[in-house]
Amino acid sequence: MFDITGVTSFNRVSLFKNRLAPKQISWLGYCNTSGLDNMDYLIADKNLIYEDEKNSYSEKIIYLPNIWNCHSGLNSVRSPSVPPFLKEKNITFGSFNNFNKINDRVINVWSQILLKVKNSKLILKSSLKIDKSFLKKEFEKYGVIDSIIFLEKRKLESHYNLYKKIDIALDTFPYNGVTTTFEALSMGVPVITMTGYNFNSRCGESIIKNLGIENLIANNEDDYILKAQKMAKDNEKLLELRKKIYDISHETPLFDTKQFSQDFFSILEKI
Repeated sequence: MFDITGVTSFNRVSLFKNRLAPKQISWLGYCNTSGLDNMDYLIADKNLIYEDEKNSYSEKIIYLPNIWNCHSGLNSVRSPSVPPFLKEKNITFGSFNNFNKINDRVINVWSQILLKVKNSKLILKSSLKIDKSFLKKEFEKYGVIDSIIFLEKRKLESHYNLYKKIDIALDTFPYNGVTTTFEALSMGVPVITMTGYNFNSRCGESIIKNLGIENLIANNEDDYILKAQKMAKDNEKLLELRKKIYDISHETPLFDTKQFSQDFFSILEKI
């Protein structure tokens, strides 16, 4: 029996606590330990949980060889696009992550980037309908609210096409984006993420490591700001990076569904 919600909302963790099946496995939706004695296994990868951290988890850690999950691809909507900065002569940052992941530290870092990158914009869109007034007040404190564009939830294909309006995507921390990071990279949009300290804060790190472009991973908040600045100021390198990401992303473990399926079912056989 698989649990894919952990202790997030609408969970059924009490059923797993009382054991539904001889083998119970946590995977995908909840990137942390369940804390349950009866949750036997947790599927991860070695970028997410280090060997010397295993004893912090109630589950036995099962490592997939490359990445703990895989995206089935966006081939139907993928097409090369002209980066927004070539048309508008300024940089557009973006994040389509759940607004619940945008905390005080994220707001501070993103605001510093907007202040340092002249005439830049930031497009925000949440996967959940959440009141934006709180976020607006927080960004107003830094004097950057006029640089931020809030968008409403869209239908899926329209949502994918919004990535064509973003030059550089900014990941949230310590709770990273996952689906949105896969989507951005598939569309050729670089994602700046930050190194983490546990499973849920290393998801962006694992995705970028599997992409093979590790200079997108910042060491800390200052490095995150610096990477965004440098990327925004070098148009030629940004063009090269976007093309490279678009060209290689679907050749990496991020979208290799055939290999992922083989790896996944191989570990199930072992279990």
